[in-house]
Amino acid sequence: MGRMIAICLSFLLLLACGPRYGDFFPCHDDGTVKPKVVLLPMSDATKNPERAQELMSGIRFKLMDRGEVFVYSEESVKKQMERMGSSSFFNPDISFAKYFGGSDFIVATELVDYSYDQYGNVDDRCMPPHLQRKNLLTLKLRVRMIDMRGQEPCIVMQEILTRHLLVPQNCNPLDPAYFYELSSRLTEDFVMRLEGISWSLR
Repeated sequence: MGRMIAICLSFLLLLACGPRYGDFFPCHDDGTVKPKVVLLPMSDATKNPERAQELMSGIRFKLMDRGEVFVYSEESVKKQMERMGSSSFFNPDISFAKYFGGSDFIVATELVDYSYDQYGNVDDRCMPPHLQRKNLLTLKLRVRMIDMRGQEPCIVMQEILTRHLLVPQNCNPLDPAYFYELSSRLTEDFVMRLEGISWSLR
């Protein structure tokens, strides 16, 4: 009996921690069609591929959990990328978009900065106590969003999203816990921007 209860609790925990089942479908419950989004694999310019993968996973999970857009599976995107060969998603030439016909938007991302530096260049006596002896952790994500619904693909968003976090100097600023906090904030910003654009352009 105890074993059965433990199994049931584990199953419920898995359900609670994962995206809602309905978010794997291209329509809302009322039949409204969701914008169909291709999330391309995240590029990494920081030599931190594990951090780029962690950030990409967080973005995908957040989008699916909110359920405002339909996100194509990683497997289906990978198959199309194998057909197209190597390509830079941030070049002026966006002809690669033709391989993702049927989607509404293509989203390319690149982790361009994950670093820290001492905060401020003035004497501690000139700074408020809560800002003294801090490191400034920076996370920057380049984003390009391509609208696929017209006769030709069109770039509708291209910018670098930035988030900062102050970390005490006696702590390791590259501790995974700080990255998680910073990436969660950046993910929230990114998801809200993506959803806002995808629905406003319908």
